[in-house]
Amino acid sequence: RDFRITGQVVFWLRPFIHNAPGTGGVSMCFLNAPEIDFRISGAGEIANYLPGLKPMIVSACSSALAERLVMPNQVTQLMGFEDFKLYPMVFQSPVPVAVLEVTVVKVRVEHAAAVVEQKD
Repeated sequence: RDFRITGQVVFWLRPFIHNAPGTGGVSMCFLNAPEIDFRISGAGEIANYLPGLKPMIVSACSSALAERLVMPNQVTQLMGFEDFKLYPMVFQSPVPVAVLEVTVVKVRVEHAAAVVEQKD
């Protein structure tokens, strides 16, 4: 209950298919291990109140998620566009060619009036 994942995610629309809509599936991975949090409900709700038990459960879930979905590991969901059938998800660990992370330090915004004047 109240499950939350926080992290940077990368999505690839692939493979490209020349027929509409142009892609046959989507792949995704996290750049770094995401932070997860959730509230345990039902019979296991007592774990929310026992010291140390919930952090141990969250840590085990975080490790399992990181092993499967943090770069270079990824999951791919393919779809047939003839029948819109979803195929089984594929977990894979391809060797990355390169990784480039860009951080925007400063953005300069021009006023719309100045842009209009330059076009004339």
